[in-house]
This record gives sequence, structure tokens and C-alpha cells, in this order.
Amino acid sequence: MQTTVLNIVGMSDAEKAQAVAATLQAMAGVSAINITTTRGQAEIKYDGAVVSPQILADQLSRAGYPAQPEGASSGSCCGGCCGG
Repeated sequence: MQTTVLNIVGMSDAEKAQAVAATLQAMAGVSAINITTTRGQAEIKYDGAVVSPQILADQLSRAGYPAQPEGASSGSCCGGCCGG
């Protein structure tokens, strides 16, 4: 199992946090979710052989909650191939 943190735009209350959690829980490879609405973050435990942080973020974005892995910025690489 691996762990990632996603920064999620617009997850400001319990109802939205539940929708985010439901979206993530429905995904194959996700085993645990811990959401912090005050920070707009979700910590996710997942099987890296099944899903990646970018796939998790993309799925949330499609569900109406723009998300990106913590530490990532627009236009930068994920660091997977170059470590940076």
C-alpha cells in the first residue's frame, strides 16, 4: 500500500467531503481515506499497482472537485521518471 495526499478545491463542508469520499471509495485500489475539510485535503491509501495519485486526482476533477497531488503544480511533471 502507498499513501498520497490530494489538495481538493471546493471541499469546504461535510456534504462535499462525503461526495469526495464516495467518489474515491468507488475506485479500484483505494483502501482508506482520511479527509480534512479545513485544509481541503484527502489522504488516501491505495494499491499502486492498480491506481496512481494522478488517476485519483483526475477522477475527482471529473466529479466536480478539481484536485491535484500535494506538491504538484500546474505544468510540472509528477517526478516519477526523474525524481524531481
